[in-house]
Amino acid sequence: ITASAILLLNLLIAQLNCSYVYVYKNMFGFARLRRAEVIVEQLSENCSEKQWRRVVATFGLDVQMEFNAGDIGIAGGMSVEEPANAFTVTHDKVIRYGGS
Repeated sequence: ITASAILLLNLLIAQLNCSYVYVYKNMFGFARLRRAEVIVEQLSENCSEKQWRRVVATFGLDVQMEFNAGDIGIAGGMSVEEPANAFTVTHDKVIRYGGS
């Protein structure tokens, strides 16, 4: 019984450690999602539907994004400049295929 209690306690500690590592790795993403949620809440309370449609129209979400010169991406996004060391990526997550 003591051995099983120790095993279960070790499993609990390992699970909590894994959860902490996951949250720590993704804390910037979670902060951005929360910030976006707050913005949407405020806009929905203080902005009419007509004003909202006018704001969205200024974003140009129907225009294709350009990743690099000649590298046209999909529509529905916004290109943002950020420091190269802000989010270190060890492998490229954008899969590119020849031709478009």
